[in-house]
Amino acid sequence: MNEWIVDVTEADFDQQVVEASRQQPVLVDFWAGWCGPCKMLMPVLDAIVASYGGKVRLAKVDTDQEQRLAGQWAVRSLPTVKLFRDGVVVDEFMGVQPESAIRAMIEKHLPRASDALLQALELALEQGEVTDDDLQRAREAVAMDPEYLRAQRVLLQVLMALGRLEEAEDILKSLPADQRMDESVQTLSTRLKLLQNGGDINQLIQQLQAHPDDCALHLRLAAALLSQQRWQEGLETYLKVLEKGDEDLRKQAREGLLAAFDLIEDRALVNTFRRKMASLVF
Repeated sequence: MNEWIVDVTEADFDQQVVEASRQQPVLVDFWAGWCGPCKMLMPVLDAIVASYGGKVRLAKVDTDQEQRLAGQWAVRSLPTVKLFRDGVVVDEFMGVQPESAIRAMIEKHLPRASDALLQALELALEQGEVTDDDLQRAREAVAMDPEYLRAQRVLLQVLMALGRLEEAEDILKSLPADQRMDESVQTLSTRLKLLQNGGDINQLIQQLQAHPDDCALHLRLAAALLSQQRWQEGLETYLKVLEKGDEDLRKQAREGLLAAFDLIEDRALVNTFRRKMASLVF
């Protein structure tokens, strides 16, 4: 073994894996002495990690000795390899895999040259302080690493924050199929549709004061509210359309609600509105 390959136990797992993964990716190999495939995989993992020269670590867990640890991390078969990054499992596989597939998994989570720039842009997005200069920096990050999904995601978020929706849609369409299927990209795609279907919230509210029964305006307001993460208000507005709209508008409201349910992390809120939707639909 070398300094990047260690045996870990329940006592030092948090330090050697969870905390260490905040600095670099950590592969965790759950194995056992009686497991033939484990013995086949282990030298492959050793060689791969050694070849990265410290960019990635390997932690080995003997599941015969660390049964509670294996249970905690839901290990159901051996060998199981989990990849930790920033304190959480970001990828995993079971059984013996070819070296090329293991390297491809690791490569997705290695530090990239654009990470510092992207971190600053993500902070600006979180604070709602995105500018045209940030857009230029987001384009630079993508140019530095065109295949890096994180860079593409940040560029999309910046474009949407600046209201450049057509360009964001073009970029979404240009992504490779596997990236378009990524859950985070699917979420951005849904947000983009909400932005496209919405508008300026204050203007829509003013229009509804003059035309309170205009369900098409309510649909646009719901989308606009949800695009700004005003979840409850947006969901309640969709319900108004379910109550009063014609068949086509009610269909659009149902679709909007279902899309919103995929975006919202507050599952209690989602479940509440699922029940309300069901009472109006059935």
